[in-house]
Amino acid sequence: MTLSKSDMIGTGAAALAVGLVAWLSGEAWAISACRDILHTSAFDAGGKLVPDASPEAAAFAERAAAGNLTGPELACRARLGPAV
Repeated sequence: MTLSKSDMIGTGAAALAVGLVAWLSGEAWAISACRDILHTSAFDAGGKLVPDASPEAAAFAERAAAGNLTGPELACRARLGPAV
């Protein structure tokens, strides 16, 4: 059995497609984890965190101000930008 050039191209394209799906799945997982940490009701129309919106948002704002965020919370903050 020999592999032709088109077989190698097809294999590379399939591997690339699998890698892309895996990366997009990881991104979707990170977004859903961020939504679990901070619900959209904790933000105003400008995208700023409203600490009074919920006890969780207030606790997150306090931990962020103190620099005591966990790994997933830091990732969420990085995803949302400096508004958080």
